[in-house]
Amino acid sequence: MFRTAVLSLFLWQAASVASKPCKPKPHSGDVSKCKLAAHNDVHFSAGFNLAGDCVPSTGELKAFMIFVDFSDAEAPSNDPPKNLRDFLVPDAQDWYTKASNGALTLNVTADVSQYYRMPASAASYHWSTGLSSAEHLVYIQDALQAYTANGARPPPPETEVLYLVPTRSAGSYMTRSMAYDGRANTREGTYVARKTVTFGVDPFETWGFKALNHETGHTMCLPDYYPYAAGLDTRYYVGGWSAMGDISGPGPDFFAWDKWRLGWLSDDNVECVAKHGTSEHVLTPLEVKGGTKAVVIAVNGTSAVVAEARVAKGLDSSVCAPGVLLYTVDTTVATGDGPLRVLDANPSTNGCGGDNGELNDATLSLDQGKSLYDVPGWGVRVRVVSQDGGKFKIRVHYS
Repeated sequence: MFRTAVLSLFLWQAASVASKPCKPKPHSGDVSKCKLAAHNDVHFSAGFNLAGDCVPSTGELKAFMIFVDFSDAEAPSNDPPKNLRDFLVPDAQDWYTKASNGALTLNVTADVSQYYRMPASAASYHWSTGLSSAEHLVYIQDALQAYTANGARPPPPETEVLYLVPTRSAGSYMTRSMAYDGRANTREGTYVARKTVTFGVDPFETWGFKALNHETGHTMCLPDYYPYAAGLDTRYYVGGWSAMGDISGPGPDFFAWDKWRLGWLSDDNVECVAKHGTSEHVLTPLEVKGGTKAVVIAVNGTSAVVAEARVAKGLDSSVCAPGVLLYTVDTTVATGDGPLRVLDANPSTNGCGGDNGELNDATLSLDQGKSLYDVPGWGVRVRVVSQDGGKFKIRVHYS
C-alpha cells in the first residue's frame, strides 16, 4: 500500500513537470562565434577583421578638404568654398559623433581660401559615364596638381581621408560622389592620403551632408547596401535602414552589425546565439545608451541573422515603423550584391516613409500586429514577446 502511494506520487510529479513549458535557455555569453570572419577576396566583405586598407573607425579620423573648379564650370563669386564646407562638414561631424556614441571624431581641415582650377575641363573627365579606377586616379592627381601648383602646401602627413569638392556649377558634369579605393599619391609619387572621396553635386542637389557620411563609410571599408544590378531600385536590399543603402532613408543610422564591426558597440552590447534551442533577449534601441543592441544568430561560419531595435529617435528620428528589425549577413557577398538584406516581416503592406518604402515597415512590433517571423530556409524564428517603450523582449528559436 505504501509502495503504491509513493509510486503514484512519483508518477504525478513526473507528469506535472513534463506538462510545464520548457523555459528558454539564456543566450551564450561567448560572442566570438558570432564574429563572422571577413573574406578578404570579397570586395568590402561584411565580416570582421577585413584586411583592406581601411581608415581608423575609432579615435580621431583626420581629413583634409580641397575645393576645385573648371574652365567650363567656374565658381560663381557668390558661392565661396566656405559655403560648401559649412553645408557638408559640421552636420556630418555631429552625425558621426552620435552614430559612434562618441567613439569616432571626424576632424576635417578645409582650405577655403579659393577654388583651385583643374588642368582639364569638367566635361573631359566623363564623370556621368562612370570612371575606371585609373580614370578616377587621374582626376585625383589633377586636383593635387592644381592645388600644389598654386604654392599651397600638401595636406598634413597625418591625413587619412582627402575630400575633393567641385563647385556647384559643375552639376551637369560631376553628377555623383565616389570613394577611391586606393591610396592617393601625387604624380611624383608623394603619398597624400590613405583614401580619397571625390564629390559630385549630389550632396547639394539630393543627399545633403549625409553624402559625406556615406562616402566616408566606404573609407572605413563599409559596403554599399544598394544594388549595383541594373533595374533594381536603390532600396531593394535594405530599404531606408542605413546611410550605406538609401542615403535619404528614414532610418539612416548604421546597422548594429556594422557598429559592432567598427568598434562602436562592445561585445557587452551583443548577444550571440550559436546553438540550437530557444532563448530570450531584451533589445534596446540603437539611439539609447546601454543595453543589448543586437542579437546575432550565427547559422554558419559565413552567415547570420541579426535582430536589433530601431525607433524614432536621434539619427533615426524619421523612422516610420518602430520595432525589431531583422536582416541577414553573408560575408561571402560583395558590396552592391546584398551582403546585408532586410527581412520584410510585413510583405503585404505598401511600406512607409516615402516612395519605394516597402522595407521601411519591415519591423516586428506588437503595435503593428506582426510579432512573429520565420526566416525562410534558415531555421530561425523570432517573436516579439513584449515591448515597453523602446525595449523589446524577443524569443529566438533556432532549429
